[in-house]
Amino acid sequence: MTLPFGKCIHFRNYDIIIHSQFKTCINGQSVNFSSDFFRLSWGLLYAALVTTMSILMAVIATCTPLFSNSNFFVIFLLIFLYGISSIFFSFMLTPLFKKPKFASTVGSMLTVVFGCLSLFTVLMRDFPQSAVWLLCLLSPSAFSIGIAQVTHFSTNALHVFSSLGNGPHALYVPMVMLFLDCILYLLLAIYLDQVLPGEFGPRRSVLYFLQPSYWSKRRKRYVEVSSLYEGEVNGTPVNDESVEAVSPEFRGKEVIRICNIRKMYREKDTKVEALRGLTFDIYEGQITALLGHSGAGKSTLMNILCGICPPTEGTATIYGSPVAEIADGAEMKQLVGICPQFNIIFDVLTVEEHLRIFAAIKGILPSDIDGEVRKVLRDLDLEKIMDAQAKNLSGGQKRKLSVGIAILGDPKILLLDEPTAGMDPVSRHQVWSLLKSRRAGRVTVFSTHYMDEADILADRKAVISQGQLKCVGSSLYLKTKCGVGYHLRMSVTEGCEVENITSLVKQHVPKAQLSRQQEAELTFTLPFESMDTFPGLFAELDCRPDLGIINYGVSMTTLEDVFLRLEAEAEVDQAGKITTYLNWFKASLFKMTDFNTLRSFDMNYMKLIITGRALWRQQFSTVAWLHMLNLQRERKPIIYNTTVHSLPMSVSVLSNALLRGFNSTGHIRTWTKPFDYNVSTIIFQCCFKNVCTLNATSLSSLFFFFYQLKCRSTLRISGLVPSAYWCGQAAIDVPFYYLILICMTSTLFAFHSTNLLTSHNIMSVVRKPKSKAQRNPEENVSEDEDVQVEKARVKEALTCQCCEEKPVVVVSNLKKQYKGKREGFSLSKRRKVATKNVSFCVRKGEVLGLLGPNGAGKSTIMHMLSGDTEPTAGQVLENPLEHVGYCPQVNPLWPRITLQEHLEIYAAIKGLCQRDIPNIIKRVVNALELKDHLYKQAKNLSAGLKRKLCFALSMLGNPQIVLLDEPSTGMDPKSKQRMWRAIRAAFKNKQRGALLTTHYMEEAEAVCDRVAIMVSGQLRCIGSIQHLKGKFGRGYSLEINLREELTGLQQVALLHKEILKIFPHAARQDSFATLMVYKIPMEDVKSLAKSFAQLESAKQNFNFEEYNFSQSTFEQVFMEFAKEQENEEEEVGSLSTTFQWQRLRQDVPVSINHADSIVHQL
Repeated sequence: MTLPFGKCIHFRNYDIIIHSQFKTCINGQSVNFSSDFFRLSWGLLYAALVTTMSILMAVIATCTPLFSNSNFFVIFLLIFLYGISSIFFSFMLTPLFKKPKFASTVGSMLTVVFGCLSLFTVLMRDFPQSAVWLLCLLSPSAFSIGIAQVTHFSTNALHVFSSLGNGPHALYVPMVMLFLDCILYLLLAIYLDQVLPGEFGPRRSVLYFLQPSYWSKRRKRYVEVSSLYEGEVNGTPVNDESVEAVSPEFRGKEVIRICNIRKMYREKDTKVEALRGLTFDIYEGQITALLGHSGAGKSTLMNILCGICPPTEGTATIYGSPVAEIADGAEMKQLVGICPQFNIIFDVLTVEEHLRIFAAIKGILPSDIDGEVRKVLRDLDLEKIMDAQAKNLSGGQKRKLSVGIAILGDPKILLLDEPTAGMDPVSRHQVWSLLKSRRAGRVTVFSTHYMDEADILADRKAVISQGQLKCVGSSLYLKTKCGVGYHLRMSVTEGCEVENITSLVKQHVPKAQLSRQQEAELTFTLPFESMDTFPGLFAELDCRPDLGIINYGVSMTTLEDVFLRLEAEAEVDQAGKITTYLNWFKASLFKMTDFNTLRSFDMNYMKLIITGRALWRQQFSTVAWLHMLNLQRERKPIIYNTTVHSLPMSVSVLSNALLRGFNSTGHIRTWTKPFDYNVSTIIFQCCFKNVCTLNATSLSSLFFFFYQLKCRSTLRISGLVPSAYWCGQAAIDVPFYYLILICMTSTLFAFHSTNLLTSHNIMSVVRKPKSKAQRNPEENVSEDEDVQVEKARVKEALTCQCCEEKPVVVVSNLKKQYKGKREGFSLSKRRKVATKNVSFCVRKGEVLGLLGPNGAGKSTIMHMLSGDTEPTAGQVLENPLEHVGYCPQVNPLWPRITLQEHLEIYAAIKGLCQRDIPNIIKRVVNALELKDHLYKQAKNLSAGLKRKLCFALSMLGNPQIVLLDEPSTGMDPKSKQRMWRAIRAAFKNKQRGALLTTHYMEEAEAVCDRVAIMVSGQLRCIGSIQHLKGKFGRGYSLEINLREELTGLQQVALLHKEILKIFPHAARQDSFATLMVYKIPMEDVKSLAKSFAQLESAKQNFNFEEYNFSQSTFEQVFMEFAKEQENEEEEVGSLSTTFQWQRLRQDVPVSINHADSIVHQL
């Protein structure tokens, strides 16, 4: 009787463990989701199912000859108690296993084994009664003993109630023990959940229930921090150069205080120190960013602040109370909102259902849930997808949902771990606006890999490297202390003399460096100490039109530069080479080219020296080797799965062994015959399926798996001959499956061998592909003049047959139209135009950036250039596909193939000579710092490492054209910089070109020679970064850092009056005691020379500390175009991520909500 429950227990264990993992994740998101609630909800659900099943089984047992003399209540109680105990048994297994499938299998096996142990009580006549009580501690054994007793009573026609204490073993024993088993398993489940909490939650000691503090918990009363500002911040002196002193208005508002936090993990036999004595404060009314490379300790610190990961040493307090104590309080759910690094969502639930469930978990009143959910949907523009299931959302939409869950209830403290990862720029700006509007009176802490995000959004930045705090302060403080100065960008004509311009710049600023030279743009780095010479330099630049300078602009050093410098300091400190730091840093930051490693991407030595039949043979053997590796490592059964039969067969073997042990002559026979099949039919079907389709179930799934991973597409672009691919696959599949076929046929012929061929056994299906082409280019009207010039250049390239400078890629009037869904009862389908007559060209040695919001058509163009999608109209001229490198947006990697094997496979496919491949791989690995990961399988690589590998694969084989679709997604700043340098070194002054798409403007500025911005499928502008900033930029930004003695109202008012005198239309943005921020319109900056001269004069007159006067960022230029994204009519059932752009709201009044009242009550 325990066997029918085995499969039920299998699925129940799987469900419970799956949702238990979600419960632990929910603990990481909403904090303090009690395990008692989890067990109660699932216990009630399965108790209802067990009750229903127990009633049905008891009715069947008592109303049929099965147990005709039995009592309904006894049978019901026996089955019910066993069902409840099995539920608690599943709860007990939950903390012991991480993998649901493995846990469910173990649970099923234990159920069968424990049930089989009861056979000893039946087969042994004098089985001790004390052993029966002990054996009944295992609920399957107790249930089996009880059923055996009921069977004994029915066989001997005894009444159950009058014979509870009779028979071989008393019936009340298993019933009492099943009740005790329920209590025992539940207590063990609670205990194990505390001792083995999994990834989230504090781990308690083994004897935690013996500690008085566990039984004498008192409700903690917290008070809002209002202490006077002391001379130091948690042991760190205020005058520490690495920590910027806060403005007087924030003193006494230290909500989160981190004091000497250390965290150590054990990995096998080694100790990993994730955090090394972090000490700093986080203030109310400010947004604080945590910056650092992957593995720096940002997420570890976030987990400690959430209370789900205790520190090894040190303390973290919120409003003066330890985080561990607050995490146990019921107020934590309303006080803190958390967005973890991964998305905590349920695939089958809609967006609205997620918000409603988490609102209830956070304790929001039922009457307020509707309003709160509507508010979050409106703030994050999720109203259009509120009824969409989570599994149908894009990555950026899932992150928006996670942010929405975090802000439910308007918590006082927000802890966000990489909240905008995967979002497009429009969605990122929307989240920034939302967080800015909620800044006043609250605490927001977020981690990010994007320096521009930290620069724009955060008031204070804390840079963490190697688990240590390197610097804390505002953007101006970090840039002044750790930056390289100002960047002077010039948009120049093609025939300008670079030497003359460089000489002029160095004449005024001797320490200036030419950091980057492109065909249409020059970039100089000007140190801070030379700011007094800027007016003279800019004045002479304005008077020298003969130099070929179209326009120029200045911007302060970026946080990217600051971060890289601090990272370099950390590495040098660890190596103990402080004296060599400055030279190393200058070489790596100013020149941005490490020729010892990045020369690996000068692919002249990687020429395709293998062609013809030799190349075909090399590709054939490589595909066969790859296919064999996949078959070996996937470990999937190829023959029919016999799991269904394994359980009864094992029980049969065990039962027969026990019978023989008791010298019995009987034999238990087991058989199965679910369908009455003719043996000849089976033989023919096996032969036909294996010979004609080569086991279609496994092969088709494998091919579909390759198709999903975009592997075949990438291999095709890399030059793989189709016949080599299919022959390489067949070289492994055909012998293997024919071997299986021979074994199967031989076995079947041993039983029967007649009538193999019958007419009804043959069936065939033929499918013919359909193809359809359409060419109907249309000309756009009212285009930007730069777009028109680019179209003229494209026409010239198409007509010129022997031009030496012919572009490597020419795209002319490219159009793609997709068929949409039918509207209502209409028979015609609405068509969706993805790209509208796009024309551009990629010159030799150029990296062209293709930018645009989601839905602009970037990915469609990449798919058409790679050959994955056929264009509706227009034409593309590029070198043959053998010379194209492609890094798609989806990683085309085989999960169980190592990093080195990927490189070897692609190198062989691209025709590199076998003897050169090891040396080439070594160079590429050193260039991208992949040496420590060579033997890791792709499934074990981080997202950043996967993108590095895809980039390396695209660069193998000296490709003349490289298509890079968001190549740096998931990388930390250091890894991104490494890749950007590799891209620049690979394409500078070479005979090849690259097309790059990205969502991050900092990447476009660092890598691209020109950029093209697409909006709604159309090309809106094209040109160099500085050209577009000068043409479409809206102005400048001014930041002034005041000294504390000048923060009085009168001095600030006088300075504000002076700024308005210099820039009449300046708009005051942020207002802090020591920081003044202004937006300056372009019409107020007639001359940079005059502006800097007036600012330098104001600095001397008012004696303020520093100022930053920078041109508008390229991000702001991009957003102006993103606002023009057309709001096309939605298709029925489609998902949308568009929203109406709103400017940052200023001086938004903050209402005292539920979270605020909690803080005042604490």
